[in-house]
Amino acid sequence: MSLLLALGRLYLAWRRVGVWMAWRFTTIGSCVLIGLVVSLGTADREQTTAFGMFLVLCTALVLAACFAPFFRPNMVITRQAPRLVTAGVPFNVRVRLVNHGSRAAIGLEYADELQEPGLDAQEIIDSLRIGRHGGPGRTLRGARCRPVPVPDLDSMGTAEVTTTVTAWRRGKLQLIGGIILRSDPLGIFRAVGHCPGMSEVLVLPPRHILPILDLPGRNASADPGPPRSGGTAGEAEFSALRDYRRGDPRKRVHWRSTARTGRLVVKEYEDERRPRHGLALDIFCQVQHDRLFAEAVAVAASFACPGNFGAGISDSSLLEVLVVGGSLIPGGGPAMLEVLAGVQPERRARFADLADCLLRQGTSLASWILVLLEWDPARRQLVGQLRALGTPVTVLLLLPPGQTAPPERGKSSEQPDRMVILPADRVAEGLSGLGTRSCL
Repeated sequence: MSLLLALGRLYLAWRRVGVWMAWRFTTIGSCVLIGLVVSLGTADREQTTAFGMFLVLCTALVLAACFAPFFRPNMVITRQAPRLVTAGVPFNVRVRLVNHGSRAAIGLEYADELQEPGLDAQEIIDSLRIGRHGGPGRTLRGARCRPVPVPDLDSMGTAEVTTTVTAWRRGKLQLIGGIILRSDPLGIFRAVGHCPGMSEVLVLPPRHILPILDLPGRNASADPGPPRSGGTAGEAEFSALRDYRRGDPRKRVHWRSTARTGRLVVKEYEDERRPRHGLALDIFCQVQHDRLFAEAVAVAASFACPGNFGAGISDSSLLEVLVVGGSLIPGGGPAMLEVLAGVQPERRARFADLADCLLRQGTSLASWILVLLEWDPARRQLVGQLRALGTPVTVLLLLPPGQTAPPERGKSSEQPDRMVILPADRVAEGLSGLGTRSCL
């Protein structure tokens, strides 16, 4: 283990060197470095050509580096960055630069200076073990912003540029400032200047498009009477037309649209008692199940993301409670997404904390959606206890690739109202079946 930790620290040091070299050396400069290494390996005082090439390249590199200390940019930046982005998907940042220097700024490049959640040696070791989601390259890859050219600026001149940033790891990505780059006259070495300017972006896990869900409690408002537990009060207001679902009252059928389309169409209302659902995420797993955990976070984010509600639960957020581990997060989508962006697996077996948190809610919710990583006795017992309280339960069970059923189903009293099996290699396909009532 000590050897693995040493290798992990060595990788971190090598990565820092790689970042420094990427900022400092241009494409031509990288070719010069390669030429130096090749000529050094073949240099011999009796072979004057190779030795002369080494001296020429070394001299060019030293001369190019001598220009760097004299670069002192005086720039002020303002940035427009998105609040929410998706891991692995490039996003654009608009930056406005103002040259406060007394001289014109010519031949500059700009890039955003990024700071993401820290990566330690232990995480590198875990990433290299079998079962890590997406493979080592995807897990360990850092956020990157490629430099873009800046138009020439006179003193107090203004210019706008657009950078492209790609973040690969979930969590908060900080844009702590701007990096101003200028190449030397030989085009080998870059001088680097920094200018302050803080922005923060929340990197979410990849999400799946959800179908129209038929969760328990959805049509509770069709019955007359005052609001019950598990719903919120509101006025009935016409919302849209949709296809008929079993249980819809006859008085809501829109006969004109039904005659035109040849199928039953009903009027949908903003219900007097909108059902409130809770989502619970299982985070208790070992390293070999980290791929399942990453997929489980993506599934949970698909439900919590407001942008998914066009095809998800409803046009407005009905997920009012999120339970992660043993912590309860009330409120709407933004608070839930912030938690899901930074959640990490819990190695200690503390599933009882999650169970206690759910049971304390009693019957205050119309139903629970459980995103589980295993189907062991403790998880089956929780489902049975929730069913005994009269709360409908939908289980989304993540399984290793190729596995289509849990090893043991358990007692009939421990079965959820609906269980959807999500193999890690076919999660999107499994979620597409949520719009039907068939159980997998």
